[in-house]
Amino acid sequence: MSIVGFWRDVRWQAMGNTAAQVIGILGLPLLTRLYSPSDLAAQAVFLQFAMFFAGVMTLRFEYFVQLPKTDLHALALVRWTVALALLGMLICTPLVLALIPWWIATHQGPAGSGPQAWAGWLSLAPLTAALISVSLALQHLVQRRGQFIASGLGEVAAKGGFISFGAGAALLNAGTLGLVLTTAFGCLAKLLVLRQTQSFRWADALPPLSRERAAWRPLVDMARTHRHLSLSMVASHLSGTVTGLAPILYIVQFHGDESLGQFNLVTMTIFLPASLIGTAIGQVYYQRAAKLWAEGLPFDALWRQTALHLLLIGAPVYLLIALLSPWAYPLLFGAQWTAAGELAPWMAIPAFCAFLSTPLERSCLVTGRWKYQMAWHGLRALTTLGLVAVSAHLGLEFVRFLQLLVVQMSAMYMIDLAMEHRFSRLQPNA
Repeated sequence: MSIVGFWRDVRWQAMGNTAAQVIGILGLPLLTRLYSPSDLAAQAVFLQFAMFFAGVMTLRFEYFVQLPKTDLHALALVRWTVALALLGMLICTPLVLALIPWWIATHQGPAGSGPQAWAGWLSLAPLTAALISVSLALQHLVQRRGQFIASGLGEVAAKGGFISFGAGAALLNAGTLGLVLTTAFGCLAKLLVLRQTQSFRWADALPPLSRERAAWRPLVDMARTHRHLSLSMVASHLSGTVTGLAPILYIVQFHGDESLGQFNLVTMTIFLPASLIGTAIGQVYYQRAAKLWAEGLPFDALWRQTALHLLLIGAPVYLLIALLSPWAYPLLFGAQWTAAGELAPWMAIPAFCAFLSTPLERSCLVTGRWKYQMAWHGLRALTTLGLVAVSAHLGLEFVRFLQLLVVQMSAMYMIDLAMEHRFSRLQPNA
């Protein structure tokens, strides 16, 4: 496989990701002046629920689109994703509406403030989840076909839709709801742009209407083929939800929505290099690794080359971020975000570890080691819950809790990096 071709596709994908993140970088200071830390706290909670539904509703079939040897079976996985997303949205939305009174009752505080004020927006999480899953499935289909220019344009559209809708909603006095819905509108914009590039037809995404067995056979085959990976990823996703939600709920419960808003801004920005460069590298790496594996070849050389480039790029970038953050955050985002600038140097450490690990994390998917994902995500969830429990019991200050969280996150990412290297060395027929 041509190394030149690999980095050419990375370049095209990275150009789209770069343009998208430039839009985000330029637009985020606008949003932080239009919305308060409490609004960003609400967005953090909402997105955790949306991501939870995205994983459960579609059984993560969208992540397998690049694995089949034929386009027919790849399209079957896209159709499974669309069908399950629609069904899940219809089931989960009334379920969330029924649980909203429980949410309000378990989050004490002044009526109409803090978590109580966010409850109504949680009913929109299944809709947002459906759009996230479907847009990701179709983007994987585009990438499978080697159309990384179209994929990059989709990223630009997503970020542009995110920022423009958030700003427009704020100007119309939509309040917290405007920020909550930004992700859904970003995904919708991505879908529309991918369609305009004619990289796929809408018919590619619809389940077959025919009752004939031949029409449904590819879907049945893919459900059986990927059932173990699906089980692994759903279990991993549930663990990941615990990992993401536990610190957020702990912070808002013990340190207030102001602290959570500051923390959310840091997590939105400190991982930008991973989105800017790491995601592009990871997307192309996944496609190339899957292709090598399908051809009966290991991909350890590809892993080593990719990891080296990530190290050479990430080390100076995150060192600079750690040094500049204390004065850059209040300068870029406004004086109300000074505390975020003080938190950012700490979070730069796990963000750098994630920059190295995350682009390579799908090696286990390529090699079919589905049990590993469950084990790693389970361990990460357990250690996060343990950290939260100890912090709550000891009544730790927010900064001390954050420092312990940095150690835990960094260690888990390094474990994953080592394991993904091991998977890349396996022989396909072994």
